[in-house]
Amino acid sequence: MVKCIVCNKDIIPDGIGTGYGTDKNGNKICYACIADIDKKDMTESERQVLYYDGMNITNWPGSLKIRVLSKRKGKHNFAETRTDVWFAFNGHLWHGTQYGNLSQLCYCKQLKQTV
Repeated sequence: MVKCIVCNKDIIPDGIGTGYGTDKNGNKICYACIADIDKKDMTESERQVLYYDGMNITNWPGSLKIRVLSKRKGKHNFAETRTDVWFAFNGHLWHGTQYGNLSQLCYCKQLKQTV
């Protein structure tokens, strides 16, 4: 059985996924711990590349899920479309931008406004 390097719990495959991600050293980390690491990164760096699934902001395995408060679609000169989203995390309002229709990548930044 594979164990998470962070919490030392057994990693159980989740649906079609492995149930874990790996860090730069090849250590296996369970999806729940990945969500905790992503939350910590968002708190410390105030910027994060996440994913926009049409309703939520998520991390790669989907273990972190934040509801979008509002969104606005617009045009972009290269990607053709641009979607701006706003969501709340850790007492602050965040803004995310997703470009085009071929990717879910969302470039997120913490705003000064608190919620």
